Amino acid sequence: MLLKHLIKNSKLLIHTDVDLDGIGSCKILTEWLRQQHHFFNTEFYINQERVHGINQQYVDFFNEVAAHLGHENVLVIILDSSSNETELLKQIQCDVIVIDHHKMQTAETYGVHPNATEWVTLNYISDSNLAISESLSAGMETFEFLRWVDEGNGAYAETPMADNGVYQWAVATLFSDNMDNDKLRNIYWINKSSTSTYKEPSLNTMLLRLGRNDLFLSKSNIGYTLAPAFNRAIRAGASGEALWYALNEPNNIGNLIRFKAYQDQCTANFEVGAYEFDRYTIKDLTNTGISGNYAGLIATKLLDKYSKTSVVYHREGDLLIGSFRGKSDEIDYCKLLGELGFYAQGHPQAFGFKVPAKYMQAVMDRLVSHETGNDIPYLSYGGNWQTKHRIESLSDFRNKGMFWRLGIINSYLSSDINIVAPSNVLNYLSSNTGRTYFTYGIKEEDDTFSFTSFQELKSGMCYLYVENQDKLKTYAKNKWR
Repeated sequence: MLLKHLIKNSKLLIHTDVDLDGIGSCKILTEWLRQQHHFFNTEFYINQERVHGINQQYVDFFNEVAAHLGHENVLVIILDSSSNETELLKQIQCDVIVIDHHKMQTAETYGVHPNATEWVTLNYISDSNLAISESLSAGMETFEFLRWVDEGNGAYAETPMADNGVYQWAVATLFSDNMDNDKLRNIYWINKSSTSTYKEPSLNTMLLRLGRNDLFLSKSNIGYTLAPAFNRAIRAGASGEALWYALNEPNNIGNLIRFKAYQDQCTANFEVGAYEFDRYTIKDLTNTGISGNYAGLIATKLLDKYSKTSVVYHREGDLLIGSFRGKSDEIDYCKLLGELGFYAQGHPQAFGFKVPAKYMQAVMDRLVSHETGNDIPYLSYGGNWQTKHRIESLSDFRNKGMFWRLGIINSYLSSDINIVAPSNVLNYLSSNTGRTYFTYGIKEEDDTFSFTSFQELKSGMCYLYVENQDKLKTYAKNKWR
């Protein structure tokens, strides 16, 4: 379908999602189209509000363009969203390709429109039989799909997409989406990126302009620079500006720094007006002057503070529209809410929702009923890893002596055990607890684990492990839970 439209010089209408994964996916596709000399017959679209996916207005617009140019001369490509919006996809009267990685709640991945045009969803995570089925960001899926188009064979065949450094954008989206990077395919491209001093030119320029550009591409590069810059702009309603810089003017990415102060202002008093219940926390942004674009960030901060599932929303009539953040990474809250018949799109524990106000309390009671006491994060330590203390907040490190090799933990460590952790994790905990860790027993690693909040730290891919005298590493796989 894609090659057919390139040969015909069709109009391409590309819609991408409002985060670094979406922008990175669009950048990858754009560079590929430039290689195909098809960039100048392409238009790009991104939501101004932090709302994921297409809506009826996009469907109507796409159909207007198809009616004007001929439905056979238009191709819509949707990146990093909408794989579950089958009813909308069925209405688009031209060919459609969806490249997404969000968990699918429908078995429909292909269809034919009344005018014989087609829609197809490429969501590899939803099909365990495909070779690239697990733990891909949308950027990596886009990259792999286009590499497959170029080569047609070989899991790791090199193509111009790899030679010119575009693969590094795919790696950046892996880092930004906190994907499971112990999968072989991800490891291949991460290692290729982390051992090369060459950076894709626009990515290199943006990192330089944002003030942090290490010798090699790392999670820190992305987690502390590029991802926050894009996200702050998107929350401020400047998603189009962020996308434009990524695609066309990387030199001007520094203009996005101005949104930091505004975001800090909007989230400074995040707990004000929040209601803490027994098992969850809610906050209504209606009439507060704070945009709903900040709902996800505020929900994450509430989850950090109270260690409870949190929702932040605003009201539109009788409908509550907002962001959900679940406490347990063992529960697919998004799927559960969808099964109740309500709109829920995103990741299992972090997603956007729409629920009528009269049902909200019942919905929250139902969702948190799946949680148990065992899903509160804990830190495990000691030679046999049987002694555990639950960590519900940073204050636990201060008040309960739970910082590694400090307080009561000293008595549990034998002389042949070292606790190993990324150095930036140690620095973060030290600066946020007022404790130092310059004592025997701590071994630092490179700061390869990226995080921007305590919630990301305790629910992310931060593995703690012990190293004995024989240098055999026994992974505890605590993941802070």
